[in-house]
Amino acid sequence: MNCEEKRLVTFNTWPANAPVDARRMAKAGFVYTGTGLVVECFLCHGRIDDWDYGDQAMARHRIMYPNCPFVLDPNQAGNIPLTGTGILAPTSQPQIFTGTTAPNR
Repeated sequence: MNCEEKRLVTFNTWPANAPVDARRMAKAGFVYTGTGLVVECFLCHGRIDDWDYGDQAMARHRIMYPNCPFVLDPNQAGNIPLTGTGILAPTSQPQIFTGTTAPNR
């Protein structure tokens, strides 16, 4: 599960009202266990289950498991992050229109 995109897929059943965004969880090395708010690091297998609004997934990972190879250096740990062609990448910059019609493209 060193691929961020594959980790993100495990969050398909992540509660919609969860206090931390699934994308941030996957980016921080976590996979969803399918139970409550329990996530597990794909590398150190450390688990965290008590999330609050405002929590930062990577910061919590670093505090709870400071010796985790993923926390120490995601690249050295073999992490494959989402790229510009990943499923969450924006396709373009947002457009702002001030007139009544959109410009021709």
